[in-house]
Amino acid sequence: TAMKALYFLLAGQDRGNPKTPNITFFGGEPNLEWDSVIVPIVKRGRELTDNKMTFSITSNGILLDREKLEFMKENNIGLLFSFDGDEETQNYNRPMRGGQPSFGLLKDKVKLILEYFPQMTFRATIYAPTVHLMHHNFEYAVGEGYKHFFFAPDSCGSVSDWTEDVFQTYTEQLFDIADDVIRECRNGNYICISPIDRYYRGHLTGEIPYNRPDIRKFPGLGRCGVGGNGCAVVAPDQKLYTCQEVFTNHEKRGAFLIGDLDSGIDEKKIRHIWEQMDFTKLRDSERYYGDNCEKCAVSGQCQGGCTVRQITVCNEFNVVPYVYCRVENINYRAAKYITENLRDNETFISHVNPSKKG
Repeated sequence: TAMKALYFLLAGQDRGNPKTPNITFFGGEPNLEWDSVIVPIVKRGRELTDNKMTFSITSNGILLDREKLEFMKENNIGLLFSFDGDEETQNYNRPMRGGQPSFGLLKDKVKLILEYFPQMTFRATIYAPTVHLMHHNFEYAVGEGYKHFFFAPDSCGSVSDWTEDVFQTYTEQLFDIADDVIRECRNGNYICISPIDRYYRGHLTGEIPYNRPDIRKFPGLGRCGVGGNGCAVVAPDQKLYTCQEVFTNHEKRGAFLIGDLDSGIDEKKIRHIWEQMDFTKLRDSERYYGDNCEKCAVSGQCQGGCTVRQITVCNEFNVVPYVYCRVENINYRAAKYITENLRDNETFISHVNPSKKG
């Protein structure tokens, strides 16, 4: 299946696709198939594209070692390392399959991985039971050498887990991180915090990007995961889907089925997905911010989060998981706080680049 997917992708290049071909290996844990899938696909792909093809791996890091990292560096393979923080958080969030702790297997690998991928993002999922450790985990990661962060709330989790106390704790933790970001910027060190960084320019310029009329011309409203960005996911059974997130809910992934390796991509199925997406109909699943986001601070600056999760979590296009919406409003406030403190800071402005169009 993997080799067939490679030839399918490159056939699209032969038909004039201008994008550099890329394959990302997802799991499970893709490194379990290092010798049987990753190495032969990478070697063949680079051979067929005169070494222009790029690759990426999303991994829990357990099986990574210097030999594999050397191969990745030599063959232009990117890495997303799923790692949530210090011992307590990592062991709770990401235990081994048998329930054993995972931190001890990874703590010595972090610096090794950063040696090969110094710009790698600290990508952490935020669960309600460990939200109180966010700032501690941020400090831990900075100490290990991370400069890029992405905090993703568990929007697939139960609404009942995210109580008002949990949202308040998230707020306090995020603003503690914001104070660290401000301090580092004043010392000439920019620390990128996603997803709050996407709101900086709006606070600096007053621009509300998704209120622009021309956004409507973008395929799938410019969204990832819905077939509008030239990406597709190949399942082991050779079916094609719009996003790997569909595999978090097997019962509902049919809504994002767009073809298979034999018959190709069905453009009608992609357009059917796009036709159901409408920014003007967005609302959160609990109507906390009203029937049409009228009470939401990020209305017009939000794309509604992950479109796939609108279906797998909320069962309906344009209905956004409540937890995501609450957290985004907190992120927006944190971005405003950072912007107000760094509006005249050269380090901050040079990275945010408010004069850039887009």
